[in-house]
Amino acid sequence: MEAVTQVVDSTLLAGIIPLPKRFLNKKVEVTVTLDDDKKVDSKSFKQKIKIGFLKNLPPLPESFFEPLPEDELQLWGL
Repeated sequence: MEAVTQVVDSTLLAGIIPLPKRFLNKKVEVTVTLDDDKKVDSKSFKQKIKIGFLKNLPPLPESFFEPLPEDELQLWGL
């Protein structure tokens, strides 16, 4: 089994995993281990990580990913 340990600011972790209040705004030691016997199907595993000011934003509508109209592209010089 492999492991990596690093000291980080707990605010980086607060948006990813729940932390007790006494851990907030402190340096914490994080250890990540790799257990080769436990594989995760990457196609079915989707984790949403919301960091900092982005965590309260609503999801983007599908229209966000549609191509821009030609006149809008010209305004951007594209």
